[in-house]
Amino acid sequence: MRTEDGNRKPCYGPATPRLSNLTLRMTDTPTAPQEADLLIGQGIHCLEAGRYPEAAALFRRTRALRGAAEDCYHLGLALHWLEQRQEAMAAYRQAISLRPDFPEALGNLGILLKEMHRLGEAAAVLRRALTIRPDHVEALSNLGLDLQAEDRAAEAAAVFRKALALRPGSAELLYNLARAQEDRRSYDEAAAAARRAAALRPDYAEAWSLLGTVLGNQEKLPHALAAYRVALTLRPDLPKVLCNLAKILQEKGALEQAIRVYGRSLHSQPDLPEAHWNLSLALLLKGELERGWEEYEWRWRRPSFQKAGPRFTQPQWRGEFGQGRTLLIHAEQGFGDSIQFIRYVGAILLHGWRVVVELPRPLLRLFSTIPGIALVAAGDPLPPFDAHCPMLSLPLAFGTGPGTIPAPIPYLAAEPERAALWRDRLPPRPPGGIRVGVVWQGNPQGTVDRGRSYPLASLAPLARLPGVRLVSLQKTHGLDQLGRLPPGMEVASPGPGFDEGPDAFLDTAAAMAGLDLIVSSDTSVAHLAGALGRPVWVALKAVPDWRWQLTGERSPWYPTMRLFRQGLQGDWEDVFRRMAAELARLLPG
Repeated sequence: MRTEDGNRKPCYGPATPRLSNLTLRMTDTPTAPQEADLLIGQGIHCLEAGRYPEAAALFRRTRALRGAAEDCYHLGLALHWLEQRQEAMAAYRQAISLRPDFPEALGNLGILLKEMHRLGEAAAVLRRALTIRPDHVEALSNLGLDLQAEDRAAEAAAVFRKALALRPGSAELLYNLARAQEDRRSYDEAAAAARRAAALRPDYAEAWSLLGTVLGNQEKLPHALAAYRVALTLRPDLPKVLCNLAKILQEKGALEQAIRVYGRSLHSQPDLPEAHWNLSLALLLKGELERGWEEYEWRWRRPSFQKAGPRFTQPQWRGEFGQGRTLLIHAEQGFGDSIQFIRYVGAILLHGWRVVVELPRPLLRLFSTIPGIALVAAGDPLPPFDAHCPMLSLPLAFGTGPGTIPAPIPYLAAEPERAALWRDRLPPRPPGGIRVGVVWQGNPQGTVDRGRSYPLASLAPLARLPGVRLVSLQKTHGLDQLGRLPPGMEVASPGPGFDEGPDAFLDTAAAMAGLDLIVSSDTSVAHLAGALGRPVWVALKAVPDWRWQLTGERSPWYPTMRLFRQGLQGDWEDVFRRMAAELARLLPG
């Protein structure tokens, strides 16, 4: 059941009967319908006072005395508030069987079915209510919430707009519309709806909080902080708002402040997964790895991780020795994460385990050069195993700290024949010069890419250095930028067929073997270069992903990697000016 903040609640609606004007003398014996009218009035009074068990008892009597659709409906309502869902559903259905055109009963049944995670049935029931009464705002609102829960944000937004046309002054509906627009990443529309909700109800803390979230997504961090602080002025104990405020502080690089505010959030709600998760990222970014890995385990409580969470009955490995038993390591996040953390398998073998690694199928061939392990494609049958460990839980199992990161570089290798082929296919080095592989764009569909990628044209200071030839290693996204380079900038293309097979990164790894340097944004290609032991320079936004920490030119994960950081958020020009100056210093002659 949900509350006013854009959330669900059973509603009384116009089905609440008016009490009859009966005046009974003490000596009168009421008829069953008269007694039912009196009892239902008492029951409604109990409902409004929050005395739900008493209301349910009274409504049971009215149903026994009269058995009308309204009596069943009100019993369902009381049971719904008591969260006795199966009985409430039976009462609602009985009301609907007696009166099929009962939109309030249908609306509340839809709410109940959603609470029971029966989304398809809930939507069908709500649509039926709307065929009976198209202007049933509560049914429209709850249908929108159902669609949003099914990741159908565009349809949800359309339904909320329809409801707002009927009730334009509803802050709750505006809040729901803002949430749907945020899910669609229509941030301008989301911000406008959240502002209107807050204007209609200045004490609506949740609307201010949502406005802060939307502004944060637009990278309007000072405005986001201001909105969160208004929300906390109204509700100082809101753990999710505290968590969101801390996240903005973290994105601004104020890690100490962020960690303190996460602590306040967890003091208010110790089991809030999002606060634990974001705290883990702040701690890891700060370099407090041991505590960070512990908090990182809370990821499995977040909705976005639960679908991909551990699905095995075998125990999770915590670092114990194997004595010949079999351990399953399973990938859980992106390709870059798998490349970074596969390094642990050598240490696991030294702990006496036989190791099976479950991976996305495109990575199998790239990882086949790692000795001593068996590889299985995700979705294929698994061999018997005694324990399992998600790949990003390996640092916790090993108690990894800043000085104990295993770095047996290189731990991946290009296929020799393919490397020889690409050595001949790459454009020749300039006389006395070098070839530099470049990657500039991650997947723009993911929020994780926000601020990480840079325009290809930003690399112009490197391209214009005498003796430097840039070679594109870019795949899929951003290739259109090759056709609009600034004057004096050239970037060679590897040609058709580059990494077009079912296996990922084979040509990229082979091409890297023939390149003198790789320059990359924060993508999986940077991890690949580091795992291959190739010289790689990575351009990072001012507050980067946790694994690069907040300061320093060197990465403890990849000894051959050098980090070039933004001094100001969004300022790539300074990054590549410094990078070009350093490259000019290192060029032969």
